[in-house]
Amino acid sequence: MKKVLVVTLTLALALVLSSSAAVADKGDNPSHHKEGGVGSSNVGFVHYYQLIWEQLPDGTWQWTEVVWNGAWGKLKFNLAGPTFDFLFNGHGLQPNTEYALVRATGAAPPLTILASGTTNGGSQIHLAGSHDFQEDLSNPQIWLVLGEHVNDDGWWADFTPNEYLFDQEPSLDYDDTDVP
Repeated sequence: MKKVLVVTLTLALALVLSSSAAVADKGDNPSHHKEGGVGSSNVGFVHYYQLIWEQLPDGTWQWTEVVWNGAWGKLKFNLAGPTFDFLFNGHGLQPNTEYALVRATGAAPPLTILASGTTNGGSQIHLAGSHDFQEDLSNPQIWLVLGEHVNDDGWWADFTPNEYLFDQEPSLDYDDTDVP
């Protein structure tokens, strides 16, 4: 009887461990699926990571790898609505440092500041807000950057992408419901 109980408990433990390992696999992150939503709700999630970037000879930048043990964050947002309502939580950042959540575009000025704030002593930040883009968004470049690298007028003061958080696989789609 003891042998049967030990074998049963061992098999149950192995099953639990193997199923939790599958859930923890970063490659199978449901937030990276195109819709970004949860079931039929109006809520989407995007995970952000620290990336290693290199500047190419033509002056452009290209990311080369994800820093899996680096800083990271998660953006929660509404998939549709008259305004883009969001909540961003970042972890493993520089402590007591100002950050800004921005949307980068090719327009002038190139940045829209969505929210800004300062990390706590535990290297975490919590940003929430609402923005009326007046357009639908499909895979926009929304990044968490150092606050001192962005001017209030939406222009870069400095650019060091290895210190920022990015969505490595753009997956955010937002429907601005009051735009035809």
